[in-house]
Amino acid sequence: MAKRSWLWGVLCLAGAFAVDAAELYRWVDEQGRVQVSDRLPAGQTRYTTLNPKGIRIQDVAPQSSPTPQDRAAQQAHEQQAARLRQLYGSAAEIQTIRDQQLDDLQANLAFLQEQRARLVSQLAGLKAREAAFLEGGKTIPPTLRKQIQQSAGDLEAHERAIAQRQQDLEQTRAAYEADLEAYRALNGAPSTSPGD
Repeated sequence: MAKRSWLWGVLCLAGAFAVDAAELYRWVDEQGRVQVSDRLPAGQTRYTTLNPKGIRIQDVAPQSSPTPQDRAAQQAHEQQAARLRQLYGSAAEIQTIRDQQLDDLQANLAFLQEQRARLVSQLAGLKAREAAFLEGGKTIPPTLRKQIQQSAGDLEAHERAIAQRQQDLEQTRAAYEADLEAYRALNGAPSTSPGD
């Protein structure tokens, strides 16, 4: 009999500890009454967790569902983060690649500007020859007219190419600056001024 009493006492004590270790929930039901239980009703989204002594542990509020725009923004952010991590190993690498591309574009721009200067000079010489023919009352040779047209067309093409290279420079600089800022934010590094 003593063994049964002792076993019963151990089981009761174990049960008391199990109940004592349970987490409790407190919420307000549809009728406005405060409810406390060790089980949270299905669908209850706003409640407070309590320890077994009834002391508040944490308040849990319903989380609003993300809007389609929020989900799209989050997905875009995750895609950008994945792209940045795939492309670059460090902020210094971004800066190095940016500087190389900007140097290449700047060299191409300088070449186009030299070519434009050569075309301006060439076109001025051709127009001077044309003026000399006109002053002398002579007919302008068809080859000279063709050369003037060709040089004028080449000059216009170079002007467009120069404008495009300048735009490429600005877009490239802006794109790498955006990548650099995003990479730093992704890795918790402080942002710095452009051109770093």
